[in-house]
Amino acid sequence: MPFRLIFMGALLTSLIGQAVIIVEARDELPASAGPAPATRHSDGLATARDGSGECGLTSGPTHHVTEILNARSIRLDDGSVLHLSGIETPQRIISVQSMTGSDRPHQAIILYLEKLVLGRAVELRSARHGRSRSHSHARDRHNRIRAHVFVLRGGERLWLQGELVRSGLALAGSERGDRNNACVKKLQAFEREARDNARGNWGNRIFRVLDAANPKEIARYDQTFQLVEGRVRRLSEFNNKLYLNFGHDWKTDFTVVIGRYILRRMKSQVEELKRLKGKTVRVRGWVELRKGPLISLTAAHDLEILQE
Repeated sequence: MPFRLIFMGALLTSLIGQAVIIVEARDELPASAGPAPATRHSDGLATARDGSGECGLTSGPTHHVTEILNARSIRLDDGSVLHLSGIETPQRIISVQSMTGSDRPHQAIILYLEKLVLGRAVELRSARHGRSRSHSHARDRHNRIRAHVFVLRGGERLWLQGELVRSGLALAGSERGDRNNACVKKLQAFEREARDNARGNWGNRIFRVLDAANPKEIARYDQTFQLVEGRVRRLSEFNNKLYLNFGHDWKTDFTVVIGRYILRRMKSQVEELKRLKGKTVRVRGWVELRKGPLISLTAAHDLEILQE
C-alpha cells in the first residue's frame, strides 16, 4: 500500500520553510506502468524496484560512499569523485539577484544525501558507449566520474537521481555530449510530477517555470539554469542555426537558439521544428544575455512541445 514518510521535518523546516525531504513508495522507479511493491527498511526509508534498463543504462561496479562533497558530487571508496548525471541543483538555478538564503535548498540536498547514501553501497550505471561492453564511465574535464547512482539495500535498488527530482530537490538537466542523457525523459516525467504536486523546491518557488513573454524577468536569471515556457511568435534561420522568437522584437525578446550540432542530431525533426510558429513549448537550459535573454539548446530533449 503506498505510503509517504517525511523525515527530518523539523530540521528542514528551519532550513527552507517546509519539510522537503520526501521519499515515496509508488510505481516502479523509474516508473513505466503498473504498481511495484516498496520495501520499508530499518532506517525508515523506502525503496522500490528500478527500471533503469528501460532507458539504456547498464550495470557497473559497486562502491561505498565515503563523503558528500556537495549537492551533486560524492566521494567513493577508491578515492574517485562521482558527479551525478542528469540533474541540476538549486545553487545553479537561483539568480544572483536573489541570493539571500540561497544556500538553504542546497544544504537540504546535502542532508538528504548524507541520510540516503553516506556509508552505503551504491551501484554505478551509465549508457553503453558505442559497442563497448566495458563498465568504463564518462568523465568530465575535472576527471569526475559521470554516472547514475543506485543505492543498494536489501536486494532493492533506489535510483538516486530519480528520487532527487521526484522529491522536488533537483531538476531534470542535460549536457551536450553526456551519454547519460538516456534517462532524461524519465527524469522530466518525475519533474512534472513534483511540479504538479508542489513538492520540495517547487512548493517554495525556488523552482518555477519562467514566462517567455516576460524577457525582463528572464534576464534576471542570467547565467543560471532555467525552464521557460511560451508561444513561439517567429522563426528564422541564419548561419545554419534556427532561432525561435517569443516576442515581436528579436533584439529584446526571449530567444531559443538551435545550433547546427543539435539540428544534425534532430535531422528527422527539422521540418517539424520549422512549423513551431504559434505552438507552445517549454525549454530548459542556461540563460545568457545577448541584447535579449536566450537559451541555446544543448540536447534535443531540452525542447518540449506542449501544444500543437
